[in-house]
Amino acid sequence: EVHGPRLNRYQFNWAMYLGHHWSYIREDIETQITANYTRAFSDYLTNFTFAKGLHFQSAKEYQHIIPSLLERIWGVDNEKMKVLWEIGNQGSVSGDVFVKVAYDPAFINEAGIPQDGRVRILPLNPANCFPEWHPHDRGRMTRFKLKYRFWATAPDGTRQVFTYVEVITEDMIYEYVN
Repeated sequence: EVHGPRLNRYQFNWAMYLGHHWSYIREDIETQITANYTRAFSDYLTNFTFAKGLHFQSAKEYQHIIPSLLERIWGVDNEKMKVLWEIGNQGSVSGDVFVKVAYDPAFINEAGIPQDGRVRILPLNPANCFPEWHPHDRGRMTRFKLKYRFWATAPDGTRQVFTYVEVITEDMIYEYVN
């Protein structure tokens, strides 16, 4: 009852965006042409909002380090315009945006080439996100759960569906597979 209406809204909005305007097969006597203004407006607003990218300002005492760090995170570690498009698209269609910021530590790849660590900006599918808010302070999230299914190879070599769950509280981060 808490997340059901929100998930139904996502389903309806994405159906409209993808051009599935009718939930039934239309009869021959009905008009078959439907203009998809939902997608056109959404894409236009996303392009308008992020066409010039993001611009950050920092306090004078931090201007020697913050701009270069932000440029590295957005420009080197992530594809800035692609990530901004995905954030804008999710927000304009779903009405909600959830972003996970993660760090990939440095490693040596299969070819023996060292790879630098990087900060990742990962837009999440809002239908997989379940925030819980403080009952008296709606601006404070008390718990966040990310839950989705994915295909992977089981130890016996067969393809199988797994469920990933990540629960974040003020004190701990719990991560489960199945």
